[in-house]
Amino acid sequence: QEMGVSALDVAQYSAYYAFLKHRRLPFGELRPLMPIIAMVWGNRARDALLALPHLLEPTDGKHPNRSTGRNSWRRGSRLGSFADVAREHFGEIQLVDSVQLDVYTGRAWFLLSDSVNV
Repeated sequence: QEMGVSALDVAQYSAYYAFLKHRRLPFGELRPLMPIIAMVWGNRARDALLALPHLLEPTDGKHPNRSTGRNSWRRGSRLGSFADVAREHFGEIQLVDSVQLDVYTGRAWFLLSDSVNV
């Protein structure tokens, strides 16, 4: 366990930033606000997150192979939550909760371990 803690001390990190735009309310009015960045790998996981609050369903009614591509899925009539999507795509989503956000400019910045392939 002590070796694991010392490994954290020497881990390499890179800083990233993004400019966000509010959709409903200005960021300053969303208090308390704790921004979280979701790093997503794969088209199907990304499409599933972007389809929320709707869940994706197969276009032909049966469960297609993941390698068939993103055209095999469409936004369904069933509603779901982030937890539903994260449960299905657990290995393809990483959450970063140490995000700093300037509510006036919309600039968010965070650190990400270099072991994560961006």
